[in-house]
Amino acid sequence: MAASLQVELLPRAAYSASDTAADCVLGIALEPQRGVHAIDSDRRADFHSRFGELSFKPAGLGVFSESAEGGEYLLVRTGAADAPMAAGRPQWLAGAGTLGLALQLRAGLLGGLDAARVSAMAEAFVCHAWNDAAAGTGAVDSLRRRLQPVLRWIEQALEEERTADLRLEVLAGVAGQGTFQFLRAFSRAVGMTPHAYVSERRLQLARRMARMADAALADVAAAAGYASQSHMGASFRRALGLTPAAWRARGGRPIRVAPG
Repeated sequence: MAASLQVELLPRAAYSASDTAADCVLGIALEPQRGVHAIDSDRRADFHSRFGELSFKPAGLGVFSESAEGGEYLLVRTGAADAPMAAGRPQWLAGAGTLGLALQLRAGLLGGLDAARVSAMAEAFVCHAWNDAAAGTGAVDSLRRRLQPVLRWIEQALEEERTADLRLEVLAGVAGQGTFQFLRAFSRAVGMTPHAYVSERRLQLARRMARMADAALADVAAAAGYASQSHMGASFRRALGLTPAAWRARGGRPIRVAPG
């Protein structure tokens, strides 16, 4: 692995942490997260990280962050010279290519890929992230804000097991758009199709419930909206390279890959 590169996957869990490291940190939220933070001061403010939102911490900047629930988060610690375009942009949305690489990197970390392959994936992710920052995402960010009612609808429908309310035509109706217009707008704003986003959020819900040792996996599958336990298992293996039982055995521990 490149000498200046370290990769860490943080699970969804309550946390309170400070980071004053001398390196740069690039992060991406792999599920929504709320909490409070303080950036280079003692003044705390509420934050809401959206799915696919990238954050950049310059070298030496002190950051405090705290959340009662947390959220899955991917971090890449990199050298200052690797951040030519991001210094003036602390947050921006990942494009489809960047988001796809982040999800591949997550699967690689969970699946125990060797350091060399993790490094190559992480370097590609960082490069795409800087390109997103340089290109600017103002129009996409505005589009994402307009789609917030749809994103909230998806979260509520998943939590309440309202599978029928997750159909494309229903989501388009919530957005007040035709299905083809909505499909294009959602894919541009979120970086994936509505179906792919619902699948990712359903997987996150199932992973959260599967951590409970006393929860039968068949019950988890039903509660998360899967047609069967085998359907859930196929989703886990495709996205994470793990079975639900293997995921449960991991215990929700952070995964770190650092230079050897």
